[in-house]
This record gives sequence, structure tokens and C-alpha cells, in this order.
Amino acid sequence: PFAGKNEHEIFKSILTARVGFPRPISQQLADIIQKLLVRNPMHRLGSGPDGAEAIRKHPFFASIDWTALKSKRVDPPFKPNISSPTDVSN
Repeated sequence: PFAGKNEHEIFKSILTARVGFPRPISQQLADIIQKLLVRNPMHRLGSGPDGAEAIRKHPFFASIDWTALKSKRVDPPFKPNISSPTDVSN
């Protein structure tokens, strides 16, 4: 999300520029991205007293059953085709 002609400009952009989002992005997605990109780590989503729980409670993740996910009862949205347990082609 940060642009510049050289490394110095990119770093300056990271420190000062506002992040823009394309129109088709949902408001919830834009909100969580903005909160995760807060420059001051003390104010960033997930760094407060609730830690990662604040991220899990964000409306973007409302459809996630965190207990089922943790216990590996959720099917992944993508399953790569593999030929053997040691296949790393993906």
C-alpha cells in the first residue's frame, strides 16, 4: 500500500501516507486493515490488554467459530492436490 521511487520515499510513505482502499473492499475489511496498520504499536488492534482477542472480536471475523478452528474442525477453503505426504510442489 505504500509507494515511492526509491527506498527512502517508501519509508517516508510508510511513516506519513494514508492507506487507500479500492472501492469494492468491504467496510469491515477496510476497518480491520486500518486498525492493524496503526503506526503506534501501543494503539494497534491486538496490542491492548485484550491482545489477540480484540482481533477475534472484530466484526470482520464474526462468521469464524474460533473454537472449531482451534480444534481443526473447519475445512480449509482450498485443498491443494498433492501426490504424497512429502509433496511440496505447491
